[in-house]
Amino acid sequence: MKTLFYILVFLFSLNAFCCTCTPKWSVKKSFKHSEVIVSVRVLEILNPITPNDTTYAEDGRRIIRSAVFGYAKKVEILEVYKGKNIKKIMIIQGEETNCEFRLQKGSEYLVYGRMNEEEIQIYNCGRTALREGNPDFEYLSKRKKKFNFS
Repeated sequence: MKTLFYILVFLFSLNAFCCTCTPKWSVKKSFKHSEVIVSVRVLEILNPITPNDTTYAEDGRRIIRSAVFGYAKKVEILEVYKGKNIKKIMIIQGEETNCEFRLQKGSEYLVYGRMNEEEIQIYNCGRTALREGNPDFEYLSKRKKKFNFS
């Protein structure tokens, strides 16, 4: 009976800890540590990423996606606050877990991340959030880049 109790406690606690994050960094610290900060509109949810999916960059280089879970998202970049080699239309991926931040088609987001080949990788526990009413814009508006897309 005692063993059954411990098994049940363990099973019910799994969900509580699987996708928990430590407190988010401040916007200032996130700005410093992110390679890319952009406002985006999600245009399309692409097919599920499966292990070792292969895509090709515009210059013909092969990119192997190693994600185990998740969907790639095709996005339109609306504004750039930080980053290099940003194109008007890009692909965003979540981290390789089933806790990935879910971007919805048609919605707009403020995205913090890093470059992975020619795609933006977002952090599960980062500051990526809906664009509308986002308090980070007060800090970021002073750092907005004049940007000509490649």
